[in-house]
Amino acid sequence: MKPLNSRQIKKLNKEITGLYNLKKNNLLKSYSIFENNKGKIYITTKEINKLNLKLNSIGIYFAKRHPRLNLITLSIEGSQLLGKFSRNILELNKKQIEEWIKANNIEIKKPDNIYTVSYKNNFFGTGIINNNILKNFIGKDRKLKEILFL
Repeated sequence: MKPLNSRQIKKLNKEITGLYNLKKNNLLKSYSIFENNKGKIYITTKEINKLNLKLNSIGIYFAKRHPRLNLITLSIEGSQLLGKFSRNILELNKKQIEEWIKANNIEIKKPDNIYTVSYKNNFFGTGIINNNILKNFIGKDRKLKEILFL
């Protein structure tokens, strides 16, 4: 796990701002950001920089870089931090969000694009619509089998 320097954070911020059509810029400048060798991006407070630690994981899992697809997908927590600033919000209905939380793809008629997924002003990660299919990036370890809170 390596910390990103200010230039890398600025580049990441620019990429995310462009991908998600964010209304605000420089949202990440007040955080320390780390990336592991699998492209997972973690975000934490700047105070962590005062400690000299070798880490496997720290902070909140924020996003994942997909070099082959040339994009960055926000985790559920990442979408909760940035979702309110996104202009590409896809509001799902109850049936759709139940499928989404189970980590299933959803058939939906919307333009092909990357979206921040929401339900009743709550954000649930990001997905990509391609050929009327919303691709789910929720990891298998995060999917729910039973939904108790909707």
